[in-house]
Parts: sequence; structure tokens; C-alpha cells
Amino acid sequence: MLSFLRAIVLLALSWAAGAQGSELPKPSMGAGSWVLPVAQRGHVEGYVTDRRSLVVHPRGSGRIIAPQDGQVLYRGSFDWVWGDGLLLKHSANLYSILTVGRVGSFLDDPTKPGRVIKQGEMIGTLDSSSGTLEWTLLAYFPTGSRSVEGSSAAVAPPGEGPREFTAQDFVQNPGQATRWLTGGKVMSVLELVDHGQFEVLTPSSQYKPGALQVEVASRPVATGSLAPLPVLLPPGEHRVTFVEKGFFGNEIRSSENIYVTGGLILQAIVGPKRNREAGIVSSEIGHPSLLRMMDFVTLEASSGGTGAAQATEPQLADERRKRQLEQFALEIQQAQRQASAPQAAGSAAQSTASASQVSPPAPAPARAQEDAARAEQERRAAQELRMAEERRLAEERRLTEERRLAEEKKLAEARRAVEAEQRAQAERRAEADRRAQAERLAEAQRQAEAQRLAEAQRLADSRARAEAEERDRLVAQARQREQEAEAARQEVARMREQLARAEQVAQAERERSKTSYRPGRRKALVIGNDSYTRVPRLEAAVADARAMAAALTTVGFEVVQHTDLSERGMKQALREFKARVQGGDEVLFFFAGHGVQIGGINYLLPTDIQGETEEQVRDEAIQLQRVLDDMQERSAGFMLAVVDACRDNPFRTTGRAIGGRGLAPTAAATGQMIIFSAGAGQQALDKLNPNDAASNGVFTRVFVREMLKPGLPVDRVLRNVRQEVVQLARSVGKEQTPALYDQAVGDFFFKP
Repeated sequence: MLSFLRAIVLLALSWAAGAQGSELPKPSMGAGSWVLPVAQRGHVEGYVTDRRSLVVHPRGSGRIIAPQDGQVLYRGSFDWVWGDGLLLKHSANLYSILTVGRVGSFLDDPTKPGRVIKQGEMIGTLDSSSGTLEWTLLAYFPTGSRSVEGSSAAVAPPGEGPREFTAQDFVQNPGQATRWLTGGKVMSVLELVDHGQFEVLTPSSQYKPGALQVEVASRPVATGSLAPLPVLLPPGEHRVTFVEKGFFGNEIRSSENIYVTGGLILQAIVGPKRNREAGIVSSEIGHPSLLRMMDFVTLEASSGGTGAAQATEPQLADERRKRQLEQFALEIQQAQRQASAPQAAGSAAQSTASASQVSPPAPAPARAQEDAARAEQERRAAQELRMAEERRLAEERRLTEERRLAEEKKLAEARRAVEAEQRAQAERRAEADRRAQAERLAEAQRQAEAQRLAEAQRLADSRARAEAEERDRLVAQARQREQEAEAARQEVARMREQLARAEQVAQAERERSKTSYRPGRRKALVIGNDSYTRVPRLEAAVADARAMAAALTTVGFEVVQHTDLSERGMKQALREFKARVQGGDEVLFFFAGHGVQIGGINYLLPTDIQGETEEQVRDEAIQLQRVLDDMQERSAGFMLAVVDACRDNPFRTTGRAIGGRGLAPTAAATGQMIIFSAGAGQQALDKLNPNDAASNGVFTRVFVREMLKPGLPVDRVLRNVRQEVVQLARSVGKEQTPALYDQAVGDFFFKP
């Protein structure tokens, strides 16, 4: 054991001396410490380090960020070991290789060769489909550099390899440049990040797979006897939870705290403890630099902007290395002193024996007493020597322990100072961000208020202009209406004179035609619909139907009157009326209500019309042509259809664009006449103005008055109705021309 320890210490001391005598070139890192190449976002988990490279297994999505300032030298494939990725140059002898399953995971613009990127800058995205991200840090020493004795660092042969790589080296021959670079020293990444590694081992004999789950911050890190997934944790205290699953689905939870230090490795074995709950049975703390002492390269320490020295992770690693070597040297010295104490006692005994041979022999009793006294003296001397050596060793151990505690205290204070400075910087950055955010919000509010005031002023100006224009338009319209009313009064006076003359002529004609006119049986069907349920209600349709029914009764018609009929009621009324008509009858059909034309076909709407689609309107409404066809089928001698349904399309007011405005032109069969209250595309007026007190629409009130005039044939009555409706509509600035379709044969008089 002693020889083994002596060999270890001699090897370490010779390595340290060699390193001091052949110091490697120190790369210029710049201020700041290294950061992880992945910013966690979503569920990116599974950081793993093999104490050299850093590997990330994504389980969600995250951002790939630059671990340190550097220049992009190459983007593409390296070889079958590294795969596809990026090469970053930090200094002449320090390079990073970032690889991932798909090179497309890196952003195009920030990772162009020759582009300089900053630490923390986003250079790509990572998710479960990207593959595994790996960060490898290489120390490259050009031709002529001296390597550390006993290390695995490779130096390019004389005459090969540039002293400093550029992007042009990889453009010309990427394969050769990659071989030269990757022949350099692979450094330990864990020493450069401010995280520690936590590894969990679960004995397979203790738990079945899936029976034990270990969680850190609600994130599983190991389950049962499966291979553990090491994770990187920030320095500080973390809560570890152990979940044991029973046979019946029950769970037993137990927790304990661990403390992770940046750059260290915490290996924990989990198993049942005395209370039979799962927990950490044993643990071991290590450091990458102490696990393989030959893997060492000196990094340049830098100071922050405040002027005070900051202890970075490489500095702390160097301190730990020195303390380990000193501890080994002390242990060897103690072992040597313990081995030399018996040899010194034996030498003293031999020298005493030699002296006794030279002196003359003493008498036996006296010689025995002298030998006993001498032995006692030697025993006491040896005992004193051992006690002195033990005191010396105890003192050395005490001094060593004090030095160790002092160094640990110094390191702890340095770490606390660094952490305090980092927290202070974070707080300052957070305060600056908060102030900047507040200023941005205030500026945005000011701009929004200014825009609001400008918009309000613009709206006020626009409203004032619109009101002035509306006043001017109303004044001009009033003047125009006065002029039109005066013209209408003059026209009415002129037409009255014409009517008087026409009355005289008509009277003469009636006298001549009375002898030839033979009225037949007269039948009329009158329908008026006001109470619509799914389209706008009407106000004058029922009143128009009643006025028409009364007038027709006066001139000798047998009238069937209906109001507010549903689809079923209208169809039933038409069937019953058809059955009443006989050949040669004089028939009149009057409808007041909503109508609509679809595809050139006119439809009369019942009160319960739904009208969600044009197809539904065709099924539920009544075709006007059906009424005409029914009367022609019954061989009516004379047929007059009066339709007062030329209003606005009722479906457009309810948000359904079905059909067009007004009713479409139609064709009358022989012996039939059809008159619509308005022409194609026009709207029939219910009122001349808001002060119009008449209960009937304009068309119906004129029609009823004209049909009661004696001695006028039906064609003259209808033309008189059309002429007067046109004049009344124009008197209020509207256009309404009743449409007449005449295929009647012979004369028909409402009142002979």
C-alpha cells in the first residue's frame, strides 16, 4: 500500500513539475463564464456528461444558444464520430464542436461560416425530432507546441496543421482540417459550467422495474432497475422525492434534500433505509479533474468589470488539484516516518551491543543488572521516540486539517462572493429590464392616447362635415319636392279635365255596350298576410285585403276572404277555391303580403315561411303561376290576378340573401289579366309620408276607388290605376309603376 501511494504521489509531482516547465499556451477566453448550450423551454430534459462532452436528450422543445463568444468556422459534416454540426473558434487554441442529429436545427443566418456570435445568442432550436445535442470542447496546439508528459493530447507532426484555424481551411479541405483539429485535447466541459451532475443508481435486487421512481423537482431521473439518466442541476439545495409503488397501486413517498455544487458530480445509491422507506443509502462526491489527473489544460482566469478578481470554475478546479496533491504528499511523509521509527530503535540497540563487546566483561550479576538497566533505558528511549513521533504526526495532522479547513473556507467564501456578485448582477439586470419595460409601457400609453385624441378630432371634423352636407342636401331636396308637388298639382288638374272628357266618352261607350255585355258568375279569392313569424311583419296587407273584399262584394262578387294564412292554410284555400270555380266564371284573385322572385319565378310567402335557403323557399312558398294554371285548368271565362306584394326582399333584412328585390315579369294566358302593384325591381308604397293616415297601401286605395266607377271596362280601370299611382309616387320622390299583363278577350266591367 505504501509503495502504491508513493508511486501515485511521485507520478503526480512529476506531472505537475512537467506541466510547470512546459506550460501550454493559454487561450484568450474573454470575460465571463461558460453557459449551457441549451436554454430550457418546454420539457427539454436529460442533460448527461461523460465528464468530457455534454450531451442533451430532448424530451420537448428548447433553444440552442452559443456557450461562449466565438466565430463560426464550419457548418456541415465532421466525421462518423461527431456527425453534423457547427465548429466555433474561441481563440487560437480553443474550439467548440456543437453537433445535433439534423444540421437544419441550426438557424441559417447566425451560423453562417465567418459570422461572429456572442455568448447566450440563440443559434438554433431543439426538439424530440432533432436528435441528441452534444458539446465537445477541444484544445488545439499548433506545430511546435509541447504537450503535457503522459497526457493524451496529440500534437500535429512537424510541418502539418496551421498555427490557427480559419474558415478558409475548412472551405479548402474540410476533412483534413477536421482531422487536425480533432487530434487535439478533449477538455472536461463540466469544469466550465456552473452546474453539478446528479447520478442515481438503483440496485436491481432491491426493486422490480417500475416499482421505484426518483424525482428531482417533480422531474423523474431514474425508475426501478433501469439505467439512470444523469441530470445537470444548478448549484444549491434540491428536494429529491422517492416514490415506491405497491402491489395494489398504492404509493409511499419519502423525501430528502441534496446539495449540488457547481462542477461536482454527486453519485447516489438509492435503496430501503432503516424505516424501510426508500432513500439515499450512500453517496460519493467527485470532480472531473480528480478522476483523470492527466486530462488537464490551463485556462486563463479573467476579472469582471468591477476590477475585483472573480473566481471562475477553472480557478476552483486548480485549487482542488493543488489541495489533492498536498494531501497525497502528507500521507507519504507520515508513512515514511512510521516505517523509519523501528529501524532507528534497532540501530540504537546494535550500537549499544557493540560498545559492550569492547569493554571488559563484568561479573555476571552486575552485567545482568547493567543489561536490564540498559534495556530499560533503550525501551524508555524508544517509547519516548515513538511518543515524540506520534505527537509530531498529530501536530502535522492538526496543521494539515487546519490548512485544509482554511482552504475550504477560502474556497467557500470565494464561491459565495461569486454567487453574491452574480445575484447582484442578476438583480441589477432585472431592475434595468423592469425600468425599461415601464418606460416602454408609458411610451406606448402616451402614443395610444395621442392616437386616440387624433382619431376623436378626426371623427368630430368628419361628423361636422357630414352634418353640414346633410343639411344642404335636405334643403335642396325640400325645394325639389316643392317644385315636383306644384308640377303634380298642375298635372292632376289637367288630368281631371281629361278624365271628365273621357268619362263622357266612356258613358257613351257603356250605353252602346250594355246591350252586348252579359255578366257571368263572379267569384273572388282575397288573401292578406301581415303576421309573419320569421320575416318582417307588415301593417297594411290585412287592411288592403278587407277593403278589396268589401269593394268586390259591392260589385257582385262571391268573395272568399282569408287573412294571415300559413303554408298549409294557403294551399288549402287555393284547393277549395279551385273546386268552386266552374267554366265561364269571372274570377278575381287578390293577394297582399310578402313576395319574392327566385330565378325569374314569383313566389307568394305564407306567414310561417322559414326561408333559410332558396331551395327551402321554393318548397314552402306558393308559386303565382300555380294560381294562374289552376284557373286556366277550370276554364274560367275571365281571370284577373291582383298582386300587391312588390316590397323589399324580406330575407335581406334578416341576413339571408335569397332572391331579388320586387317581382319578376310574368306571362298571362288567354283570357287572363295580371297587374302587380309595382314594376320589376320597384317597391310598392304603403304610405306616401309618415303623416299619411290612410289604412291602405297606395295601390289598393287607388284600385278600390277606380273599380267602383261605373261604366269603365277593366282595361281602362287598370290603366287609370297605374297612371294615378305613378303620379302619387312621384309627388313624394318615388318611382312606382304598376305592371300590367293583358291577354283578356272581350270586355269586362266591375260596375256596368
